[in-house]
Amino acid sequence: MTDSKKTAILYGRVSSTAQAERGLSLPAQFRELRAWAEREGYRVLKEVADTGGRDSKRDVLDRPGINEVQDLVERGGVCVVVAQARDRFGEYPIPDMLAYELARLSKDQTTLRALDSSGEGEDAELGDLFRGWMAKRERRTTARRSRSRKLEIARQGCVIPAHTPTYGYEYTGEKKCRTYRVHEEHMGVMKLIFRMLAIEMVGVHGVARRLNQEGVTSPPTPDKKKHPEKDNGWSRKFIRNAVFSDVYKPHTPEEIAALVEEGFLAADVTARLEPEKQYCVWWYHGRDYDGEEHRVAVPVPDSGIPREWVDAARASLKDNAAPSKAGDRECWQLSGGFLFCAGCGRRMQTQAAKGPRDRVTYLYYRCATNQETRKRPCPTNVRLHAERVETATWKFVSELLSSPDQIVTWLERGIEQERRRLRRDPQEDLRQLHERLGAIKRRRGGFQNQQADGLMTLDELRERLADLEEAAEAVERQIQACETRGEGLRSLEEMKQFYLGKGSLWEVIKPLDEWTQISTPEGEWKVRVPFDDQVKHMRNVAHQARLEALAKHTPEERRERYRELDLRVVAHSKEEIEVSGLFDPERIYISAPSSTSPP
Repeated sequence: MTDSKKTAILYGRVSSTAQAERGLSLPAQFRELRAWAEREGYRVLKEVADTGGRDSKRDVLDRPGINEVQDLVERGGVCVVVAQARDRFGEYPIPDMLAYELARLSKDQTTLRALDSSGEGEDAELGDLFRGWMAKRERRTTARRSRSRKLEIARQGCVIPAHTPTYGYEYTGEKKCRTYRVHEEHMGVMKLIFRMLAIEMVGVHGVARRLNQEGVTSPPTPDKKKHPEKDNGWSRKFIRNAVFSDVYKPHTPEEIAALVEEGFLAADVTARLEPEKQYCVWWYHGRDYDGEEHRVAVPVPDSGIPREWVDAARASLKDNAAPSKAGDRECWQLSGGFLFCAGCGRRMQTQAAKGPRDRVTYLYYRCATNQETRKRPCPTNVRLHAERVETATWKFVSELLSSPDQIVTWLERGIEQERRRLRRDPQEDLRQLHERLGAIKRRRGGFQNQQADGLMTLDELRERLADLEEAAEAVERQIQACETRGEGLRSLEEMKQFYLGKGSLWEVIKPLDEWTQISTPEGEWKVRVPFDDQVKHMRNVAHQARLEALAKHTPEERRERYRELDLRVVAHSKEEIEVSGLFDPERIYISAPSSTSPP
């Protein structure tokens, strides 16, 4: 009879989203896991799957499926989490770390298991460790062979296929040796781009705007293949990168020969090229089996774009200046995504203008729409005096950052986030993490004893000790993170208690709220210091101290505070702006100019 108390979570994982979409591996994994659960008498609570993506470098257990498993285990009632193979949970030492985490969350009620597990006991644990080490070694070897094979394919004059070919080209040739051929429609768009930049002297922004206005389809991407309706339009970054890419620049036979002399191109590859023709160059950046980096030039068909156009386009973009340096100003505090026009919704540009009767430079933020086109004028067409709008914005933000009530709200939000990350008492976590670290050190001694007894070679000992050292470093990082989070939580709670009039400091001040009789030469007096007045006074002192500290912020530091607040400033007129972010939107007014400025 099936034991109703035996419960299991079935876990499956594939290494790519493409495998999941094609239905590969996952159904087979869960079919085998269901058969095991029925055979062993387990009741399946849920089937959890992870599809694609590498393990995070910051938190190796941060995957959607793993997070869901941890949440289910924390609720209780889970006996075992099982996968088809141990490496389905992740690369060593991820399974050991996950097993420790599940045991911690369930108070040792939940175990981690794989169908290829060696069983239970110390010998089985050693077998699992050895199997994980061998799997990790095999993956490393496979990766080294794969990158070495790609490098050799590129040296033979072939293009390494990616999700999508370079815009303007398409793949051709055999599967084992792909190359490029010109895609006439797409390359026609690239010729138009280079003509606008080189002949018509249009800037990158103007090229992108014209292509979007004319409805030219932007380059294909993996995301657009899955969702054809998504089209974010032409980007300035793509156009700029294309201008400086050698895949569109025709190279003469002499330049191709120079690449051979420099070691970027094999001589037998050039021998297959037609001697009188020009070729463009696709560059491959890769590593060999030993990890050394190499650059390989792969000749591809001529793009058909005149060489003079390419050189002229590169020259026009070489010395482009950033707009935030207008008027030789070191820092425009609201440029780069903080200040927007209410009429058209676009980012406002910077402008430096000199007065008609003097040499003073006036600095403004202005709406860019009416400066670029008159077909769709902006209804607002606002222009703001830079110093006044920056001063008004920083004054509002300073008051907000120093407001005791707002600080308490943010502290409560931060405390809640820290508690969700901690899940439980950090001191208990530290104790268990130190126990885990001690177990790794004891295992290190066991391996050394095996080598001394002749059960493994010295090279095998070195590799296993290196793996244990890696596992120990991972646990030490968790210990450090746990200590930091615990200190951060205590600091946030102490600060909140201070602003609420609680804590050790206020316990000392509270007795002053009682009537106390004192004797003086003039007579007997009763003295009382109201506690509420003391709290109000201290909050005001803290408020003024924070205001003084914020007043010393440099423009760059102000921008950092704006980023932390996710600040967005919308200009409705030259006197009125709306400020929003991690707080409720509020309208503020800019002070009127004290003197007449140029229009």
